Amino acid sequence: MNLQSDRQSGFTLIEATIAAVLVSVLAYLVMTMSKTGFDAQNYSQRMSRVTEIAQEMIEEIRDDAQSSVHLFGADATGQAYVTILDTTGLPSVIAGSRLPQIVDGGVFEVDGAADVRTGNSLALARHAWADEFQATSGDDYRIDVYRIVYYYMTEVDGGPQDGQAYGLNVVQWISEPVANGNQIDNIDDPTDRAEVCEHLRVASADAFGNTHTPVQAIWKIGDDPAATGTFRQIISGGSLVDAPQSPRATGSWKVYPDLTRSRVGMLHYRFHSLATNFAPPICGVAKYGYQTTTGSGFPHGFETQIVGPSSARKILLHVSVVSTHTGRLAWHDSQTITDARDL
Repeated sequence: MNLQSDRQSGFTLIEATIAAVLVSVLAYLVMTMSKTGFDAQNYSQRMSRVTEIAQEMIEEIRDDAQSSVHLFGADATGQAYVTILDTTGLPSVIAGSRLPQIVDGGVFEVDGAADVRTGNSLALARHAWADEFQATSGDDYRIDVYRIVYYYMTEVDGGPQDGQAYGLNVVQWISEPVANGNQIDNIDDPTDRAEVCEHLRVASADAFGNTHTPVQAIWKIGDDPAATGTFRQIISGGSLVDAPQSPRATGSWKVYPDLTRSRVGMLHYRFHSLATNFAPPICGVAKYGYQTTTGSGFPHGFETQIVGPSSARKILLHVSVVSTHTGRLAWHDSQTITDARDL
């Protein structure tokens, strides 16, 4: 028997062990590289997605701003309007929510502790449609109809928390249609005025055969909402009353949301959130507002400023959006400046 030949024809135990270890190491390296490649691809996809969502949101807000006819600022009148916007059926406004100060001159600036102009919400009235109607008298009338739009933050997933980058959603509150009260008051013939109002109330066809959403309320744009006549209701027959009547809730005036148009959340159902004050600095939170953690905190990942004369306002929109998926944080910081009207 040739023992030397037998030994050369196979592997020793040591050789087999070494080979097994090398194969295991190679397999581990291949798996690690594959996982690293998968994680990198997944992260790249999440970064692309959060960028897309942030830009979509800021473009939608910009579109509303470009259709605006009136902007609401952080003065007493602006705050009074926010108070009468009925949010029943929609998420609550985050504590410490603030409209931006409207600065007639100047430029966009970073706030100081004692110089606060930045808001973390935005309220405006935008043009919805122009209603043209021919009365029985043969006279033609054009009435502009508006919707008030209010963008505000609401808490989700426990709200802003130390060590957590997410916890905020954005609500797009869109009002019922309201007609231009000044244009209606300028109709001298009371019979024609009643016909126009009744046409708006029942949503009959306009001069072109088009129909729109019924209009219950008329509004003198920008007037003090607590003043008599700023809001009035169209009742049966086309008459106008100062105090709300059924089917509206009686008492003080409220502007109702159009729940078919309003959005309870622009981000959360898509697994994204506005960045909170506790997000990493790279996310860009508080680029303009003076950051605080008092109460629910300010400003978080939604900042607004308004500057310029009423005929040529400019609105700064800055958003910081993060993904709520676990793992490496995916985020996008975006801002734009848009023109707006403020009649």
